Amino acid sequence: METKLVSVIVPCYNQADYLGETLQCVQNQTYSEWECIIINDGSTDHTAAVADEWCARDRRFTHINIKNNGVSNARNTGISAAHGFYILPLDGDDKISDNYIEALVETFNSDENIKVTYGTAYKFGAVNEKWELPKYSFNELLFSNMIHCSGLYKKTDFMQMQDGYDIKMHEGLEDWEFWINFLKDGGQAVCVDSAIFYYRIKKESRMTEISLPHRYRLLAYIYHKFPQLYDPYISSGDPKMKLDFPYSFYLSAKTYTPDDKTKIEHLKRFYEARLTQYLKKYSFVTKKKLLFNWYMRRKLNFSFWNFLLK
Repeated sequence: METKLVSVIVPCYNQADYLGETLQCVQNQTYSEWECIIINDGSTDHTAAVADEWCARDRRFTHINIKNNGVSNARNTGISAAHGFYILPLDGDDKISDNYIEALVETFNSDENIKVTYGTAYKFGAVNEKWELPKYSFNELLFSNMIHCSGLYKKTDFMQMQDGYDIKMHEGLEDWEFWINFLKDGGQAVCVDSAIFYYRIKKESRMTEISLPHRYRLLAYIYHKFPQLYDPYISSGDPKMKLDFPYSFYLSAKTYTPDDKTKIEHLKRFYEARLTQYLKKYSFVTKKKLLFNWYMRRKLNFSFWNFLLK
């Protein structure tokens, strides 16, 4: 197998208790042509000391300190400093199997249409179970992410993107937005069964703290970035869209194009129609409970009574 340098990018923020496990996984790789760039994103614990210790052990590790500005900025910083042909992001509290890089590179080289390879996933920590990832399809990716953060891709493909990992998505879902952006012009993403990614689940994390209103704002921003990808589904009324999306599209228009009254009204009607259609299957009492629940969770932006009586 051809051995080209793989740059493993490890962003970390206050992850000193886990970072050693992550870096040990990198050092254990059966594929030896790697460098590992640790980006300490302004940690206030002893993350920097752990990183320095590993750099002293193995010259393939490099440590960069930056001011805290979120995981997207940290990854972009690491990739800018990378010398590798391939890029492999790996968060500072996750782990990978010893054959992870070797298996991903081998699969990547098996087909010129492949743009991303990634491993099967298991959750560990507060939850211990297999993370069931649907088979990749770009059409499905638009509505649900099935690629975790640790996918292997070429640095040249990354450099052709306009903004890399979007630093405006520091509140979450940045991996999902990145894969949409990265794959929107074509190329395949392939899950490699023999390579395993271990995703640490903690009782409290940035992802577990995403509220519904928070999620809607992030979805609204994604639609704002890629309306050309989502508009055909709005025109066709594709049933795969959960109510989160019609509402977020409407929210996006109000937030990012407030002067475009035609667009706002169009997306408002679309959301109203989908909501009305969804509620038809429920009794009056169930409908009332659903609407009240959504209203209290800030999921409903219209008159409670108008929809209850439809």
